[in-house]
Amino acid sequence: MKRDSSASDLVKLSYFADMAKRITSAYTVSETIKALQHHIGTIFSPRNWSILLTEPESGKLRFQEVTGEGADKLRGQEIPRGSGIAGWIARNALPLIVEDVSKDPRFDPSMDELIGFTTKSIIGVPLINRGRVFGVIELVNKLDGTSFSPLELKTLVTIAEFGAIAIEKAYYTAALKRIAMTDPLTGALNRRGMEKSLERELSRCKRKSAPVTILMFDVDHFKEINDTYGHIKGDEVLKELADVLKKNVRKADIICRYGGDEFAVIMPEAGPEKAEFVKNRIQAHLAIENDRREFPFGVSIGIHSGEPDTLADIFDSADKALYFEKTRKIEMDIDNLSTNLPEFL
Repeated sequence: MKRDSSASDLVKLSYFADMAKRITSAYTVSETIKALQHHIGTIFSPRNWSILLTEPESGKLRFQEVTGEGADKLRGQEIPRGSGIAGWIARNALPLIVEDVSKDPRFDPSMDELIGFTTKSIIGVPLINRGRVFGVIELVNKLDGTSFSPLELKTLVTIAEFGAIAIEKAYYTAALKRIAMTDPLTGALNRRGMEKSLERELSRCKRKSAPVTILMFDVDHFKEINDTYGHIKGDEVLKELADVLKKNVRKADIICRYGGDEFAVIMPEAGPEKAEFVKNRIQAHLAIENDRREFPFGVSIGIHSGEPDTLADIFDSADKALYFEKTRKIEMDIDNLSTNLPEFL
């Protein structure tokens, strides 16, 4: 008997070791959720179960993955901070078994009403690591109609611990990638981030037979701004330009610092008409802001729209458009100079 017990313990230990390896080796939140799905489906028999992730700013819980009845309706739904059983688990960072939700005042029936479901019992655990709650795993109604057991709760806590470690790692990995692709001065994508974004958007637009447009910007007389007022003021100009772009482009557009005082805005599924509208709006916004600025500045903007096969094509065309715009401005400055020159003679 002792030998059989020892063998059984080794099998259990081996299973949990393999489970830990599979879950914690995930590199993204999506991969982590898939691993959690596999093990929860193997060990437990709930009618419905969900993985809810915490929204960092609001503290709301979002149904990230749902399995069972009404899954399509539930996925993406949000629960207010601290609301319901899942909200209580997240707020208190504690696991919980509720054998009969009808007798528990913490239960919120709104999600049942949304999908036409009747929750009877719940087992839930926080996805928590080093004191930070990333979300909640919630299982609803066992298939055989019985209540969840303390052993099942302990097993789910173990799975959640592995999941929280993997999710935290995925968040840090994603943060490092964002840092590597972001310009620290302006918060726009850097050139590396821009190229990756453009490759992705070009591929997507080609699949949909949709155009993509690039707006190229640079600050007029930027060297003179640096030479006259110093590089700190030059940096302020770049940050202000990035802020103006963020306020005047679409949510789908991607803002990038191409290099130096040059910026680019990638506009997926947008033709030249939309780009011209955005260009005029940016110029108008700059003109209004310049009336209040200590150091007013202008920008030149080049537009290229099309469906080129290579990155080089699209940037070459946008650069040519930008060069044409700057040349036109220089010619206008020269014309103004010749007109006003007699005043100084």
